[in-house]
Amino acid sequence: MSRTPAFEDLLVLIEDRSAALRAAVAAAPDPDVRVSSCPDWSLRDLVRHLMNVHRFWAAAVAAGPSDEPPVLAPVADTGQADLVGLSAAATEELVGALRAAGPTSGCWTWWAGSGVPMTSGAVARHQVHEAAVHAFDAQLATGTPQPVPEVVALDGTAAFLDVAHGTAGPWPRRPARVGLHAAEGASWLIELTGSGARGAGGSHRTDADLYGPASDLLLTLHRRLPLDSLRSEGDRAVLENLLSWPDLGQTDVPRGNGGATEQRNSRADGKRMRVVVIGGSGHIGTFLVPRLVRAGHEVINISRGTRSAYVGAPEWEQVRQVVADRQQEDSAGTFGARVAGLAPDVVVDLVCFTLESATALVERLRGEVGHLLHCGTVWRHGPSHKLPISESTGTPPVGEYGVQKDRIARMLKEETASGGLVTTSLHPGHIVGPGWHPIGPLGNLDPAVWSTLSAGKPLPIPGSGVESMHHVHADDVAQGFEQAIERRDAAAGEDFTVVAPTALNVRGYAHIAAGWFGQSATLEPVSWERFREGTSPEHAEASWEHLHRSQCFSIEKARTVLGYAPRYEPEDAVLESVRGLIERGELEVAHPLVL
Repeated sequence: MSRTPAFEDLLVLIEDRSAALRAAVAAAPDPDVRVSSCPDWSLRDLVRHLMNVHRFWAAAVAAGPSDEPPVLAPVADTGQADLVGLSAAATEELVGALRAAGPTSGCWTWWAGSGVPMTSGAVARHQVHEAAVHAFDAQLATGTPQPVPEVVALDGTAAFLDVAHGTAGPWPRRPARVGLHAAEGASWLIELTGSGARGAGGSHRTDADLYGPASDLLLTLHRRLPLDSLRSEGDRAVLENLLSWPDLGQTDVPRGNGGATEQRNSRADGKRMRVVVIGGSGHIGTFLVPRLVRAGHEVINISRGTRSAYVGAPEWEQVRQVVADRQQEDSAGTFGARVAGLAPDVVVDLVCFTLESATALVERLRGEVGHLLHCGTVWRHGPSHKLPISESTGTPPVGEYGVQKDRIARMLKEETASGGLVTTSLHPGHIVGPGWHPIGPLGNLDPAVWSTLSAGKPLPIPGSGVESMHHVHADDVAQGFEQAIERRDAAAGEDFTVVAPTALNVRGYAHIAAGWFGQSATLEPVSWERFREGTSPEHAEASWEHLHRSQCFSIEKARTVLGYAPRYEPEDAVLESVRGLIERGELEVAHPLVL
């Protein structure tokens, strides 16, 4: 086993490991370089995070015993040097608060029920390990990784087992025993059962064991190093399950700003939550609202009350409906208060289109709601230069719609990064589903396209035919939102592209669609000028907006972080929509579907 350093030594180690992180950041030529061990963060994000962590725990310790975490105002930074300086000041504030409180003073912590004391001494111990792991992150990003100091790594491993495992809940797999063995001589035996994880004394048979230096053990537990960094014996599956089990998002400062909604994971740990969906009767809400009800949540739908969902479902009978005109209430400055007055744990905003509207909602919900999710658009990116487009590699947006959505997404990301409201934005492609017309092969909603293709007649296409469009089924978008709600800590402050696994270009889309009717597509490339002469201004403009962007996106981030797994290929989603329109007599075609 290991021995926890004395309280004053813990304070020195907080200063030492925090300084190591800042030194790595200050020496970096580019503060926006990505941190490979925290792939959604830059070095700038990392040092900002440490600053916010230290400010938060300084306030928690100074406040003394409390049932609620502290509420902090966000701090803006003006540059790399300024941010490093602010972080150093926050470390000084934390150490000062801890020293003034002493090791035994009570305070709020998120690890209630773990058996670890809710004291300033436990906070000091936790903050040593927090700073040490993030110092490694910074060093790794700058190519100068150093082992975690032995005394920190040994105590950090023991603390991880006490806190992260102690708050993880029941072990979800068959019971097992795992041994961890540090090269420095310390060992830990973990017993995993339906009651959770606990340390076991004495000598017991194990199902699996890990061996290595204490630094590597600690960094592997924190998922900074792969399992193969250590020597393993026994059942590898048990080890893999153990390392992926605790929700490490709970081992940092709560990312929101206190209140009852900030208790550990804002009740996003499988328990019932009150979810307010703004605009839940539309394309995405048609599928999202029933999903949330089936997941056991209380759902409130705010809409103008002018239509029902596109697809009926029995779950709607359990949904509370609130009628409101957002545009009017935004103008009056009352919409945010209406939403906050419903006392939600989570708010899903599916119909926000201006930065002004989004900012007003954030300012009203800050400190009162655990998670705000915003529906953006892939048009936050402009015409493609390199494919596939990721969340961070697109060109600047074009057009007011895309510009506003991009501004909203950036504002939300900064809001969370600065310690404010926990937010997530999801950016769907061209949404398809039963009940409405899909964006067709020409990038518009002209129903005549389907008549032409179903008849096997020539179809004039503007451009070369290789321009891409990225569709997505509305239920797959709903899946992404549901997963982001379930994985709040992982999704906090992030943006995700949610589209189908693949994209269609004009030529391929037309050929596939003609085949649904037993036809072959005959395509006639024409100039944009000639194309505009042959269709309405509305359809011509829609075609230009979709095709000149020629976009195809990566879903790797959503897949990795959220577990996003879209069920529909784009052509399958479109076919479902077209079939429904034909069956309801809303789309005229020359020949019936042969599929």
